[in-house]
Amino acid sequence: MRQRLLSEGASELSYEIREIAKKAVQLQNMGLPIIWENIGDPIQKHHKMPAWIKEIVARLVNIDDTYSYCPSKGILKTREFLAAQTNALGGPQITADDICFFNGLGDAIAKIYQYILPTSRVIGPSPAYSYSAAVAEVDVNPDTGIVVVERVWIAHDIGRSINPMLVLGQVEGSVYMGLGEILMEEMVYRTNRNVVHKFPSMLEYKSPTTMEMCDVVTYLIEDPDPNGPYGAKEVGQGPLLPIPPAVANAVYDAVGVRIDEVPITPEKVMRALRDKSRGRPARYGPDSVPPVSWPDPLRVLTPAEGGDGTEMPHVAVHS
Repeated sequence: MRQRLLSEGASELSYEIREIAKKAVQLQNMGLPIIWENIGDPIQKHHKMPAWIKEIVARLVNIDDTYSYCPSKGILKTREFLAAQTNALGGPQITADDICFFNGLGDAIAKIYQYILPTSRVIGPSPAYSYSAAVAEVDVNPDTGIVVVERVWIAHDIGRSINPMLVLGQVEGSVYMGLGEILMEEMVYRTNRNVVHKFPSMLEYKSPTTMEMCDVVTYLIEDPDPNGPYGAKEVGQGPLLPIPPAVANAVYDAVGVRIDEVPITPEKVMRALRDKSRGRPARYGPDSVPPVSWPDPLRVLTPAEGGDGTEMPHVAVHS
């Protein structure tokens, strides 16, 4: 059973303030020449407006018959061009009426949410994406292959740090998780039984303790995002992401070998160092992506294409 998620009128997405452009269209149809301009948001925040834009705006402001808004969905010729480009890809065919311009992803999501029924349960993306960068200092023993992370410097763009102490805890906790992922956490299975652990004990699933946790120097970068609460961005597990590559690059910088799989264990470092000394590629890891037998894609026809949206793949059901 299909549930209706959108309210009446959702098919006509528009900006009410831009409806003045419809009057310009009427005047154009009566013979008045109109020059349409779809600049959008050409200025990055915190940057100054270029002089050439100031000159255009100043000139147009002094003309009484200047309209400040483009058509609600965007200029028709632009939408026709984008529709043609999309249709040329051979996928779902669209028209210019299926395209609507927004002032960024957050604005688009906010506008669409206005048409969702209050009874609908929808999980959508967050537009307030964060950014992280990290540098790792490691010590690699070439005789044993043991890798010790001495210190990590990490910068995280939090947008707005509402609770700095909590943010620091989240960032440094992500560093801890990243260290576990790159140095020791591993799921090993028996070679003849892919669903049975080689060591069926949580004692063998290693993760860092206070002895393995390194010093962390944290920098909180505040570049507010209007789509987040008070300008805040995520600080869930985003800071984890740069830690594994930072450590792997530091290992390469220290001993000149690449370890292309996680975790970076002493055995893998020693194997790569041995190959390097023998003139072989100084790396350890898979040589290629393993082949995957993907099922045939399932294309569900939309109601406009004659489908009912309920088609399911035909698969065998095993009890």
